[in-house]
Amino acid sequence: MLLVTPSLAAPNTVLGDWCSANDSGESMFVQTRSIGFNEHTVCVPDQPITDTGQIALNLTCANFYIVDGETVRAFERNVWLMAAPGKNNNLYAAFFNDDQADQTMRFKRC
Repeated sequence: MLLVTPSLAAPNTVLGDWCSANDSGESMFVQTRSIGFNEHTVCVPDQPITDTGQIALNLTCANFYIVDGETVRAFERNVWLMAAPGKNNNLYAAFFNDDQADQTMRFKRC
């Protein structure tokens, strides 16, 4: 029996689970209608993410926490994301705020 995972089936897609390439603990989970970062941040893209080699999207993001049994949404912001898969299952991502590159990261498949 052969088990096919997304990373084996489509190495040039941004979809899937990504971990920081420098072991900083950062993680990114890319689905067609949302992107999650680490444990608390969820972003919704301005358009569905297709199974293409690269993306350039506006994201509406917020952090979510449980406080006294209630879900609290905080720190809402808009971020522009540009990402493209590279060699050896790497993903290069640049995050922009106010037209400036706020952060550039290299991820690897988890």
